[in-house]
Amino acid sequence: MNSSLANETSSLLQDETSPSTLYDAARITDWNSVLQLSQNSPHLASFRCSDNITPLHHVCTRRCPQPHVVQGLIKAHPPALIVCDEHGWTPLHHASRFKAPKEAIRLLLNLYPEYGQWSARRRDNKGRTPLYYALRYDAPSGVVELLLEYMRREDVLEGDAGNSIMELVWDSWATTLDGKKILGSIGKKLEDFDSLIDTDSKGSWEKRVQYAKALRKGMKGKLKDKWKTANLLLRGAFRFPLENEYEEAEENENDSWLNSYCRKQESSEASTSTRKWRVLHATTAVRCHPTLFKIACAIHPEQAREIDTNDLFSRPNGGSDRRTALHFAAENSSNRDSRESRRILLLILAIYPEAASLANPADGRLPLHYLCKNNSKVQWHNDGLREVHDAYPRAALVEDKMGRTPLHHAASIIASRQNPPSPPPGGNGEAQPVQHDASGSIMYELVRIHPNTATIVDNDGKLPLHVVAMAAETWDSSIQALYEMFPVALRRRTSRKAKAQCPIHLVSSNPIARSSLVNAIVKRDPMGATLVDGEGKLPLHIMCEAGKTLNGGLECVYDAYKKAISTEDTNRGWLPLHFTVTLSGVSVELIRNVLNLYPLAAREVDGNGRTALHLIVETSNDWECIEAVFSAYPAAINVEDSRGKVPLIAAALFICDGGSNTRGDNGSEREGDALLIESLSLQPTTSWDGSSTLQYIQGSSSMMSNTAEEMSQPSRSRARRNNRTLRDTSLSELNVIYNLLRAAPHVLN
Repeated sequence: MNSSLANETSSLLQDETSPSTLYDAARITDWNSVLQLSQNSPHLASFRCSDNITPLHHVCTRRCPQPHVVQGLIKAHPPALIVCDEHGWTPLHHASRFKAPKEAIRLLLNLYPEYGQWSARRRDNKGRTPLYYALRYDAPSGVVELLLEYMRREDVLEGDAGNSIMELVWDSWATTLDGKKILGSIGKKLEDFDSLIDTDSKGSWEKRVQYAKALRKGMKGKLKDKWKTANLLLRGAFRFPLENEYEEAEENENDSWLNSYCRKQESSEASTSTRKWRVLHATTAVRCHPTLFKIACAIHPEQAREIDTNDLFSRPNGGSDRRTALHFAAENSSNRDSRESRRILLLILAIYPEAASLANPADGRLPLHYLCKNNSKVQWHNDGLREVHDAYPRAALVEDKMGRTPLHHAASIIASRQNPPSPPPGGNGEAQPVQHDASGSIMYELVRIHPNTATIVDNDGKLPLHVVAMAAETWDSSIQALYEMFPVALRRRTSRKAKAQCPIHLVSSNPIARSSLVNAIVKRDPMGATLVDGEGKLPLHIMCEAGKTLNGGLECVYDAYKKAISTEDTNRGWLPLHFTVTLSGVSVELIRNVLNLYPLAAREVDGNGRTALHLIVETSNDWECIEAVFSAYPAAINVEDSRGKVPLIAAALFICDGGSNTRGDNGSEREGDALLIESLSLQPTTSWDGSSTLQYIQGSSSMMSNTAEEMSQPSRSRARRNNRTLRDTSLSELNVIYNLLRAAPHVLN
């Protein structure tokens, strides 16, 4: 230490009253002073400069070589571990970027694990984690492993373009001239092996295994470094032990070894408590550069034939899970290029075509089931489904544990594969069905090749057309093809446990169904609008319950059976209007539209003697919506339900109960609240718009709050349980009470 630095250090120790004393000591790497000040004046460790940098940031940036100094500074002020500077960097970012010693990194992570975990996962202003900088700037040996222990799978594998860890480690090299040359030669070898399959399958496999053995033994240079790092990152992402397992034991290349991977599925049921790492499975299950998968195939072709026994994801309830690489690839929905995705499937099939016939006992699904359920797969021919199907055509007829075929699964996500039209100008909602060639769509091809699949019901009694009605957005040519294969499906009901519903009932509750889908079903089965489901509801009841608008299909269902608008359901005695007014967030426009179809509905009472006004004040605090119902039948304000409640009492109970559903069966509590509100002593008034009423209600804020206080007293214990008292009642709720009192002040006399 030179004389000037010694003098500066001496002055720092003498002036411990300055807030930046410890900060300055760390900045000039005076580790003895840092330790002494941390122990004697720990409050100085919380100092931050204008860039939000703490002493701990400086200690990490300057690679403090003394672990006890780092430990002392952290203990002096632990929250400094999660302080971010102007770039969004924590001390751990600084330590990782500037190659701090491994022991310093360990202390940053382990001394206060919650802070360590947070900082390890923290992305800076560029979206980069400490691990990104540790890899980019060649942190000391063992640092990457320490960081991986605290990171989740998404922290390692996900990231924006230019900030992805896997892109930094593998993609950036794979796209260089050197990387393309090396990986291209390996890819050419794999293509040569594939070309021999049709003429000499066994010979192709033997050559593939021999090449893999030689590649593992002779790998060197950049390829070896990049592969080892990528393998390490994948192991860490899936929470496997991070010890180096690159050197592989030599396999026995005889027929018995080959047969061990082609054994029947039953023989694979026995599993060990130790998870087995298969890098090939990992590259098929996540989003990664296609060359990383290809090199995994070249190095470990045998893993394509191995069965994962819940090793990769280690799901808590996955004890019976059994998957091959083909299963993982079929289920992976990351945004790969469709051509590359198809090539991955083809390469796995070339190595182990039998995988297409293996069902996962956890859910009973084959790879074709997963592909049909995968919303990133759109085309039968372009996304690899044709090849997987052709490897085991019977897969299209196999039912999983839920009784669903691949066609059921394709139908369940049809909306993601549709390109629905926009309604024409004018907003009349008459959008036409999509006009395109169905050939090539997944659902169409399944029905064309296996027409009987249109007649198979799942465990809930649902045909594929039932599933379409639940999930589709618009009627298109693939749905038309499905319908033509089995038109009777429109009149078939689901099982009783699934409410005994026809497709028209299901489409009525489909939140994304456009009018074209509803119109198409009603047109092909107009009598369906007259059928009640297992809960006694007509399609129009269900439409109103779901909040469908006139342009969203409600008008079409109404026109098919207009009597439904005045028909009660058989369970609660509700009309369509009753379902509409109890809808959360219902619009006043929808209420008015339903009322216009049947104005007398406002006068009708349900099975409990409640009018639509009773129901809406127990559901909504929007006076505009309530007023629409009230205006249709003002006399409803005086109607008592089966418990003797008028709408005002029902509204007050709703507010007292914190806005919860007061249509339950808590009779004793409700009666107590009713007696409370009926006992309120307000000044009597003589007319609907009399000045005395208005003056009383609008008179003063203190009078309003006093009334609220009176109303809340008996239910205060319940209000505490709900963390809410009547004082917290919104102005809109008070506005409802105010307007109801204006309408019927005599109720409180």
